[in-house]
Amino acid sequence: KLNSEYALVLDSDKLGNFEIAGAGYTKLTISVKTPFGGHSGLDIADSKRLNAAKVISEIISKIPQGVYKYDENDESTVTSINLGSIIAGGVENALYQAVKAAGLLSGWKDAAREMQWTGYNLFVKLNQRVFGGTGKVGRFEELTLTVGDLENPPGMEVVRVDAEHVEVRWLEETSARRCREDDHLGAVLLREEDGLGMAVPKIGDWQRKHCRAVIRLPTEEGKSYEHLFCYFCSADGKRFSRSRYFYMNI
Repeated sequence: KLNSEYALVLDSDKLGNFEIAGAGYTKLTISVKTPFGGHSGLDIADSKRLNAAKVISEIISKIPQGVYKYDENDESTVTSINLGSIIAGGVENALYQAVKAAGLLSGWKDAAREMQWTGYNLFVKLNQRVFGGTGKVGRFEELTLTVGDLENPPGMEVVRVDAEHVEVRWLEETSARRCREDDHLGAVLLREEDGLGMAVPKIGDWQRKHCRAVIRLPTEEGKSYEHLFCYFCSADGKRFSRSRYFYMNI
């Protein structure tokens, strides 16, 4: 895989010859992101929505193709324009990007592998019903942020300790399958005010065997996170439980 920004061109019109002076190249990347996209079937009649691939095609259609500047005296091309590629279809929504940023992507990939899906395919499949008509999360209580074969302990609850801390409690397990005492608790906080906001609180090494964990809440001025998602992760970070939702109005 090449990641270079420059190319050394030594081609010639004669076989076996290298040119020491040739064309210069400038790489130009045009990115288009539409603020209000949608599904090509369900939302196709909504004229407010835009397709980024079509928009960039309209832009490219305005750019001269091939020779842009020609030297009549030398009878040679001075500047030409060539299209390398159009890449479209970046459909990962902000929520899935938040899941990636929280380090939870491996669980989705592993769960989707047996079905020969991508992690994003599975994420959309499980969460497609939680979004409202505006594309925002409508039902946080039905949202799934982690998946896996670990089990959550029974009796999980959240209680307020003070303005900056909450405590997650659960009952001791006796016969949980595929679980270990050193599975540790993880958490993600979400809010949806002026766009989706996410925070990964500092928890420390609270493990399944402790039957409790204290979570320090973010103290950003004017920002509150009402939606808490807890999950358990194996000590090696490879296995997860399904996330458990708690409303933070406590």
